[in-house]
Amino acid sequence: MRLRVYRLVGKVLTPLVVTSGLGYRGFVHVPRRELIPGSVIKGALLTQLLREGLASAETVNNLALSPDFAVTPMLAADREGRILLHDLLISHALCAYSKWRLGDGGRSLGRPLMSPGLHEVINVLRRGADLKRALEEVLRRFADKLCDSGKLYLQAGEVKSAQGVPVAELSGMWWTVTVRTSSYVEVALDHARGAAAPEMLYAYEYVRPGTLYSGLVAVLESSPLLELLKRRRFTLSVGRGVSRGFGKLLIVADEVKLPELGSLRNDDYVAFVALSPIFVLSPLPTPPQRRLSLEEEWYRTFLGEGIKLKLRIIGALGSGISYSGWSLRTRKPKLTVRGLGEGGILLCKVEIGQIENAALLTVLGLDHFASAGFNQVIPLFEDPFSRWEPWK
Repeated sequence: MRLRVYRLVGKVLTPLVVTSGLGYRGFVHVPRRELIPGSVIKGALLTQLLREGLASAETVNNLALSPDFAVTPMLAADREGRILLHDLLISHALCAYSKWRLGDGGRSLGRPLMSPGLHEVINVLRRGADLKRALEEVLRRFADKLCDSGKLYLQAGEVKSAQGVPVAELSGMWWTVTVRTSSYVEVALDHARGAAAPEMLYAYEYVRPGTLYSGLVAVLESSPLLELLKRRRFTLSVGRGVSRGFGKLLIVADEVKLPELGSLRNDDYVAFVALSPIFVLSPLPTPPQRRLSLEEEWYRTFLGEGIKLKLRIIGALGSGISYSGWSLRTRKPKLTVRGLGEGGILLCKVEIGQIENAALLTVLGLDHFASAGFNQVIPLFEDPFSRWEPWK
């Protein structure tokens, strides 16, 4: 296998602003707290190759157009030892937590997660039921257990949905990761006058220094990017305000092995949780609706042989996302991507083909868009978030 996988752990050194939206009249920049998108990490890695003289501008441009690597989003973590797919995951659309603080997960962990069990939905589908009936059966059973428990913190109105939240394992339970922010307020400038604009302020909400993020990068042994990863420790500049010292990440890279999550074969049912936005080109990026398939040539690049896998989508659960940005390479706006958001669920049935280790889908994704942090899924054969049964 020509594929090598590295875990990236990033520690925020200076205020981090990866904008997710604008607040009041566009003057407040609201950041992504829970994760750093893979497309942002990709751009930062390629920029660092140039800065450290490890690749020429032509080589970096070729890597951007014909990538030999794939990068996942970096999820918020409570400590440096967390590894995606081992003890760090993203919560799916059926997950929930109580608004009450239960137990003590430590300063960086918030609330324990619960779920009705995605595998329970799959089991009902295997019996021939349609998706509506399967969801109705599983969710009603789950709601009855919460209500019949007699515990106030599990009643209606006290439980909140938790799609797309980074979660870490502690003592057999999964806890939400807490990300702390602060704000930075300054006076806006009137560029025509070259002075402060009267009664005009702008503000950044930023992620505090010391926050940790963790993700994965898959590279070919021949990739120029491998030279940077072999250094093990380097800094990246991420997000807004990098020219003013914002967005410095100290990255520690360690080579890891992908876990064996299990195989997928003909007629298997599987639940995929979106680690990054999922879309198909038809012709613009839109959420998938009927079928998905792996890009054989993309897998042949990394594994030496293509993997054929065609999936029929039984249903999709969760909210969508609209992702846009600005390309420093082309100095033009990026194409807006509309897809299934992080933590969304795709319930699928394998129609054709097989894959021996489904963990590859988390890093290499469904196609070459995984190089920009899109179309990566976590296959769940059993729902780990259903372990906690708070009604008992």
